[in-house]
Amino acid sequence: MSTGSIVVVREYFTTGDPRFLEELFACTDHAALAGFAKTFYGDARPWARQQLERYVDDGCDRPFHRPLVKRVYKEAERAEDDALIARFAVAFDRFVKNDLVPARRWQWQSKQYEQVLLRRRRGGYPARRIYWELPKDKGKWKKPAYGEVGARFSLATRQYLRRRVTRYLRKLGRREPERFLELASTILAAYEDEHFVIGPDLLEAFTLVNLLYRHTSVLRRTARTIYVGYGQTLADLRASPMHPHLWYEAPERLESLLPRCRALVVRRGLSDFFGVAFPTRFDGAPYDRLRPFLESEYADLQAFGIARLEGAQGLASVGVRDWLRLLDLGHAQLLPIVVDRIRQHVRPDRLSAEQKRSLALRAERSVAELGFAWFREDDPGLDDALTLKDAACPPVRAEACAWIAERVAAEGTPEQLRELLDARHEDARAAGLALLDHARFRDTTLLWEALAESPYPEMRDALMRHLRARRESLPAEAMEHLWATTLLGIHRGTRSKRRLLGEIARRVVEAPERTDALLPLLRIALRSVRRTERSAALAAITHAALRSPAFAARLGQAIPELDLGPARLEAAP
Repeated sequence: MSTGSIVVVREYFTTGDPRFLEELFACTDHAALAGFAKTFYGDARPWARQQLERYVDDGCDRPFHRPLVKRVYKEAERAEDDALIARFAVAFDRFVKNDLVPARRWQWQSKQYEQVLLRRRRGGYPARRIYWELPKDKGKWKKPAYGEVGARFSLATRQYLRRRVTRYLRKLGRREPERFLELASTILAAYEDEHFVIGPDLLEAFTLVNLLYRHTSVLRRTARTIYVGYGQTLADLRASPMHPHLWYEAPERLESLLPRCRALVVRRGLSDFFGVAFPTRFDGAPYDRLRPFLESEYADLQAFGIARLEGAQGLASVGVRDWLRLLDLGHAQLLPIVVDRIRQHVRPDRLSAEQKRSLALRAERSVAELGFAWFREDDPGLDDALTLKDAACPPVRAEACAWIAERVAAEGTPEQLRELLDARHEDARAAGLALLDHARFRDTTLLWEALAESPYPEMRDALMRHLRARRESLPAEAMEHLWATTLLGIHRGTRSKRRLLGEIARRVVEAPERTDALLPLLRIALRSVRRTERSAALAAITHAALRSPAFAARLGQAIPELDLGPARLEAAP
C-alpha cells in the first residue's frame, strides 16, 4: 500500500523499484516534490526516463504536484528536450475539459426563450488568490501580493502552460525548421480520439489548434481562450498550420505523418491540407506509397488512399493478396469502391477457385457478387458449387441456390439434392424442395428419410403433402408405397404403426435383397412407436431377426440401441 512519503519515493527511484510511480502519484508533499524535480529529470538511466515519460503521460494534474510538473517542464525546455516537450504538449492540452449544459436563453430572431447548450468548463479549477495590503498611512496602495493557491493548477496557470508550449514551437520553427517539423509531427501523432469527446474540447487544445489551425479565420483568439467566430461553426474549419511554408517544402514528411495520426480531427485537418497543398502528389506514384493509407485501420485514411488509387502506377501488377487484404478491412462504405478497382485491375484467372469461393461466401453484397460471378465462370463441379448454399449474403445466396438447383435437376444425384434440403438457410431449402416433384427424385426414399427427420417443420409438412400425392399413384406392392404409407402413419399418429412394422418385417424376410432399402424406414418407425405398442412391435422385429440372421446382423448396425441378444439368435432353428 502506498504511503506517499518523499523518502520512500527517493528510495524507490534510486533502486529502480517498480512501485516507484505508484508511490510518486500518492505523494502530496509539494515542497519536497519541487526539490525532487532536478533528480527526476536529470537521471540518465533508461528506466528513469521511462518513468518520467509515463508520469507526464498520466496528465500532470495530480493534487499537490504543481511544483514538480512546472520544474520538470522548465528543465525539459532548458535542455530543448523535444521528445518530452511533445508529451507535455498533449498533457497540457488535456488540462481543461468542458461540458455542454442546457439553459434557457432569449433568442431575438424568434422573440422567445429557447433551450440551448452552453459551454461550461468542468472541474472547478481554483482561482489565483491575490491579497491587497492595506496602507498603514494615508499613502498609496501597496503592490498586491499573490497568496497560496489550491492543490491543483489554477485556470490561469493551465492557460499559461499551454501558451508556453505554443511559444516554444513558434520560436523553434523560425530558428530550426527541421526540428520544428519533427516535433510538430510527434505532437500531432500523439493525440487520441478520446481527447476530443465534444467540440469545446478541441477549442481547449491550445497547442493543437495553433499547430493545425493557426491562420484560420473561423476561430478567434484571446490571451486565455479560443472561440468560434460569429456565424461560423467547427465544420467550417480548414487546416492552416503554423509556419505553413515549412510544410509546403516538406510534402514527404506530411505524407509519412498522416497514417500515424490516431485522432480523427488531426487526420481530417491534415488530409484536407494535403489535398489543397499537393493535389497531384500521388499522380503516377507506385502502389507501395499508397499502401499505408489503403491498409490503415481508419476509414477516412482508406478513403484518402482510394481517392488517389486511380492515378497510381503498376496497379495491374499488385498482388492478389494485397487486394484481398483491402477487402478484409471491412469498411462497408469503402468496399464498393475497392471492388470496382478490383474489377478494373485484376483478371479473374489470377485468383484460385478457393479464393473466388471465399469471396462469394462473404456477407458484403458487392464482394459476394464479384466472387460468385467469377466462381460461376469457372464452371466448377456440383459438389464445389453446393458450398454456396451457405453464402452469408441473402441476394447472392438466392441466386446461387437457383443456379445449383438447375444443375442438380440436370445432373445431380439424390445425395447432392439432400445436401440442399439439409441447408441451414430457408431459401436454400426452398430451392431444394422445388425439385422434390422432379421425375428423377420424386420416388427417392433417401430424400424421404432426410425430410422425415428434418429439424425444420416446413420441410416435414412439405414431405407429407408430397407423400399423399405420390401414394395414390404407386402400386400397393411397391416398396415406395410402403414408405409413403408408413411415414404418413407416423405423421398422423395412427394405430396402424404396429401393423406397418409387422409389414416391414415380413417384407424383409420374404425379400432379403430389400433389407438395405427398408432398414432406414424401420428405424424411423421404431423410434416413433408409443410405449403401449412397443412390445408387439419388438416381437415382430425379433421374429424377423430369428428367421433371417443376415437381417439380424444388419439390424444391429442400423439401430445400435436395439439389442436382441446374441444367445437367442444362436439358439434359433
